Amino acid sequence: MVIPSMIKKFDECKNGKIDLWGDGSPIRDFIYSEDVARGMLKVVEKGYTKPINLGSGTGFSIKFLAETIRKILNKDVKINWDTSKPSGDKVRLMSVNNYEKINFSINFSLEEGLKKTIEWYLSNKNSSDSWRYNSFTEFEKK
Repeated sequence: MVIPSMIKKFDECKNGKIDLWGDGSPIRDFIYSEDVARGMLKVVEKGYTKPINLGSGTGFSIKFLAETIRKILNKDVKINWDTSKPSGDKVRLMSVNNYEKINFSINFSLEEGLKKTIEWYLSNKNSSDSWRYNSFTEFEKK
């Protein structure tokens, strides 16, 4: 949920500053949703029945993620890292050792996936649907 939360915070920022939890140092593994969907289809097509991680296998700091989102949105926003709040686990990185068994590789870099996600968000944030639920909002009735 960190990506949609950050996108929304940067987009809705009115005072030139956002607060993010922790110090930005934790490392996370991010993968774009289209790559996950393709990976799931590969697992089924290949009949692979063992557990498999669908991740990029590459770690990025939360700070790098925030700076990349800020850059893509072209926002002049100061980030206040609230170190009184928890940062979470230091590292969450997926092992992608089983990818060769299903002939899978990711197609989207972190930045490409973020650009597509931000594009979707900006196009849909004012949707006229009477009911909606997505990672950017809680279940709400408009």
